[in-house]
Amino acid sequence: MHTLLLKTKTAADAKLLAEFLSKMKTVESVTIDPPEYDEIKWSNTMRALSDKEHEKLIKESEESVSMVAEDAEAYSAGLIKKWSGKKK
Repeated sequence: MHTLLLKTKTAADAKLLAEFLSKMKTVESVTIDPPEYDEIKWSNTMRALSDKEHEKLIKESEESVSMVAEDAEAYSAGLIKKWSGKKK
């Protein structure tokens, strides 16, 4: 028996390729491994974040656009006013 390892960019690509390969007579079995840690979303609360993931999260937070509460309130009020005007 021989093993072939493939990597795809998305889970959808992996599923499509697995379905195709599983229909071939020469293929004994097809298994899709779970994604690597880099592909797992931050919202996965089932495991603790690694130091590398903590650093990445902090960096993303520091580089993201931020507003003070007063600016956010004024911006939101402007959007509400704009949206309310469109309905009339």
